[in-house]
Amino acid sequence: MTSPDFRVRRRWVGPIIIIRPEGDLDLDTAATLAAQATAALRRSRLVVVDLSAVTFLDCHAVGVLVDLAQQARHRGGRLQMADLPEHAHQLFSIFDLYGVLGGRNDVATECRACLHHLATAHREALKVTA
Repeated sequence: MTSPDFRVRRRWVGPIIIIRPEGDLDLDTAATLAAQATAALRRSRLVVVDLSAVTFLDCHAVGVLVDLAQQARHRGGRLQMADLPEHAHQLFSIFDLYGVLGGRNDVATECRACLHHLATAHREALKVTA
């Protein structure tokens, strides 16, 4: 059951959808975030998850985020974390998740990384068709 204090906000910045969960991200709320992220990935190949308002992050939620990032990459997209609170940095460091999920940077920097990814993929696609 999702906590009444948990919510997910979503906004567009150019071709990128930024998702901002607020509250505890855990076993009870991860499915809500997963549904929001999956819907966002249907509308855009680039999604940044702003974790700055997450007050708690458990291993189950991290597993959901890893799965979502892998699904995005499988479809030629990208799902990146940004603005991790200190407790999330500890978890990301312990499990060496920065390479899989990003998260070392703020939202603007992760958005630029996503745009770079899109431009690189587009250039590669043009080489293949040329």
